[in-house]
Amino acid sequence: MKTIYSFLVILAMSVSCFAQTPKSTTRAIQSNEEVFKFLEDFNKNEINTYIGGPASSLYYRLKNSPFNIQHMSTIPSNIWREGDGKNYVLGVILYNMPIQEIEKNAEAITVYIWLNIDNHFIEEWKFWKDLPKKNWMEGILNQTKNYYVTDFQFKKMRIGE
Repeated sequence: MKTIYSFLVILAMSVSCFAQTPKSTTRAIQSNEEVFKFLEDFNKNEINTYIGGPASSLYYRLKNSPFNIQHMSTIPSNIWREGDGKNYVLGVILYNMPIQEIEKNAEAITVYIWLNIDNHFIEEWKFWKDLPKKNWMEGILNQTKNYYVTDFQFKKMRIGE
């Protein structure tokens, strides 16, 4: 009887061990206050090490920070800037919320990263056309990772503002 009881206890313990949920590979979403505080400190203490360097280093730093990239866009030029009536990509915009939440007028934190793309004249429509249909945000990062960071800004915003 002791053997059966011991076997059942060991079996129950092993089942409970294997039933535990593994750690998630996604980071917990931080509050806007925590993200904004991180960006303020980052802008004050670290950003100068990234200005003039490849965007890939800055992307890596932001991916491993409280800022959780949930949506992306590009910074377009003014259509009259070059006198040819075309929009060119000047940099990328990162958002800490998915577009569905932003469109519902949720307050998002946006990060603007200007890159030295303006010397290469990448037309905005062509840039977006060349992105993969799946993992398009990773496509933006890949297409811009070798350009150099020329400026960095961030702010809280709502779509209506």
